[in-house]
Amino acid sequence: MTLLYAFGLTPIGLIYQLRAKTFIAIPLCLLAVGFQYGLGDSIIFGEYNVGGTLCDALVVLLLSLAFVVRQLNVYKELRDNLKERPWCTKETCAVSNDAISAIECPFSGLGASMRCPNCYTCVASPAYHFEDRFHAVGKQYVVNWERAKDVMRTSKDPKIGRQLLDEVLDYRCNPYFGTITDCCAGCALSDRNYFALDMLLVITCVYSLILSSIPYVIPSYINSKVAVTVLSCASVFLATCCVLIVLKILCTSLYFCKIFPDIKFRHDVDLDEHWALRKLVPFMLGRKGAVAVAGSSLQNRIHNEKSKFVSLASKLKALH
Repeated sequence: MTLLYAFGLTPIGLIYQLRAKTFIAIPLCLLAVGFQYGLGDSIIFGEYNVGGTLCDALVVLLLSLAFVVRQLNVYKELRDNLKERPWCTKETCAVSNDAISAIECPFSGLGASMRCPNCYTCVASPAYHFEDRFHAVGKQYVVNWERAKDVMRTSKDPKIGRQLLDEVLDYRCNPYFGTITDCCAGCALSDRNYFALDMLLVITCVYSLILSSIPYVIPSYINSKVAVTVLSCASVFLATCCVLIVLKILCTSLYFCKIFPDIKFRHDVDLDEHWALRKLVPFMLGRKGAVAVAGSSLQNRIHNEKSKFVSLASKLKALH
């Protein structure tokens, strides 16, 4: 895949992942336009002007904010909760397809009918994630190379070993769209958030910094105010998307932990200690997110009772 092709896929993938949330970048892009046209003629020294410097400072500020969110304890706790895959236990896993029907789905409590090719957890169909429609666009990457090595090293039955190896190698992510192949709902969220979207975050961050530095690297080619303004807007847009991606990872992880209270996660995130999350999750995920993080007021208890009648598949839609 050429660099230009990858660069073209990145903003499309960001819009696919963030959807209407990308409109948040519009005021910041307009601010960048104001900086360039209002202060772009005020030269500091050399190729540096006040407008361009302020745009670069805005980009650095947004990227720094994304980095700070990733360093929060609550972010690390939620990441540990999902990376450990507590839904995957001896009682819920099966290597052979013949044993699936005898297992209870850890997410829904229903009888299992499918097996996750990644963690081997047997789940009911509402808790199974099917490949997204844009997954085949662009390049896919194998998620678990280490597991593939373990399968080759420890498998005693050649037929079962080959089957498991094929499943591991076929389990891939598309970082440009943040998508995952068929798997259980837990692996879908864990590997999408902390593998696919992590890669998309790095790609977006790098492109944002490259675009903001182009006017200083090749000033003889980028010497018109329109071109510089377009580059500044694109850089600010990508930097804003970096913040939104991190917030989406945080909110979807928290939502997932809250809608499955029977699964024993290592960390129990107390929302009373994180008042900002109580506002952020409903904003990022909508009404279902508000129900999941609701407190103990009468209105919230009513919402919680109503949410019991919402199917598992409907709840999981908020994570996409």
